[in-house]
Amino acid sequence: MRMGTGLLIGIMLLSGAVSVGAQVTYKTVTAKKKGVVSSAKMPVFRAKTPVAALANQTLFAFVKKGQTAFLKENSAPPKGFPVPDYSQEYIAKTHYNYAPRLISVEVGVSFYTGGAHPGYAVQCFNFGNIDGKVKRLGLLDLFSKKAEATDTRQQIKDALLNKLHSLKDIASFVKDGTVTDLTNAQLDNFVILSDGLEFIFSPYEVGSWAEGTITVKLSVSELGSEFRKMLLFAR
Repeated sequence: MRMGTGLLIGIMLLSGAVSVGAQVTYKTVTAKKKGVVSSAKMPVFRAKTPVAALANQTLFAFVKKGQTAFLKENSAPPKGFPVPDYSQEYIAKTHYNYAPRLISVEVGVSFYTGGAHPGYAVQCFNFGNIDGKVKRLGLLDLFSKKAEATDTRQQIKDALLNKLHSLKDIASFVKDGTVTDLTNAQLDNFVILSDGLEFIFSPYEVGSWAEGTITVKLSVSELGSEFRKMLLFAR
């Protein structure tokens, strides 16, 4: 279990599980108006590859869209009312950076607009060159073409729900029957590791706020024979 800790201003890039010849610089992006601020220190993958270019374009667009919406939704108060102190932060962790073929990034978004605690959500981004096509990757892209989409999703869904049931003191919504299924969007919210995939659930998805962000790892063997493991191992 991992938990967002407070409202930092910025986006932090932590070294990933796989980093081959990785050159990363940073660009700070800030948007603000009276009483409201959103700030991010964005990673820029410097490799001159189509995968790195797509990662940079997509991540910057994600932050820009989020900052614009945050400022728009939290407008200035009417005259005479106190000015709010609202903030938003982006925290990124790179799990896989082999720019010729794969980049995997986890972005946590924390925001405070009053109340007992900030809101927090995680969005994962995976980019790769699959069969000569550079694209943002979903779960099915990592399985062989002969694998049936419905069967693959059901296989992964069952494995995740079984592991969530087995976690100690967390994933309470699964254990009490509130959550009995997972959406395709949740199945696509994973990061790529050197030895498998890690699926990430934001607070309230499969457990309470107090349970934090919940992660479930599936190893290469648990992903099954149709998983394209050579995407992870080949250099």
